[in-house]
Amino acid sequence: MKRVTLIALALVAALLLSGCSLPAFLDRGETEADDASFAVYRVSADAGQAGDLIRAEKYPELSADGAELETAVELLASEARSSQLSCALPDGVTVEEISFENGVATLVLSEGYLSLTEMQRTVAAFCAVLTLCQLDGVEAVTIVSGG
Repeated sequence: MKRVTLIALALVAALLLSGCSLPAFLDRGETEADDASFAVYRVSADAGQAGDLIRAEKYPELSADGAELETAVELLASEARSSQLSCALPDGVTVEEISFENGVATLVLSEGYLSLTEMQRTVAAFCAVLTLCQLDGVEAVTIVSGG
């Protein structure tokens, strides 16, 4: 089984060192629309022209019903509302299982994840980390595929 463990700081550092910028939402020091919003990170359709590869799409705050992780993952895997953004998980990649233990959210993705380019996997992982680490108690995200 191939296992990829991703920690938010390591991804941010790797992307910064590779010349990628932080999402526009973070890079410009903007605040979330208000404290009652949740950002789902998406791939920008105009990344080559505007320079922002990843952007936040705002949703209402997730209800504290004990299913916040599942809801956040459903939003992450769903189509973007904006035509300028696309889902971080390309066609052929689905979430097969979600678990949470000791501050680590684990996503088991379909084998389609392994056929993505290294850049596509990095972007998908970055979006997952940025989206899920907003949740209380989530300190890291692990992505597992192919096993």
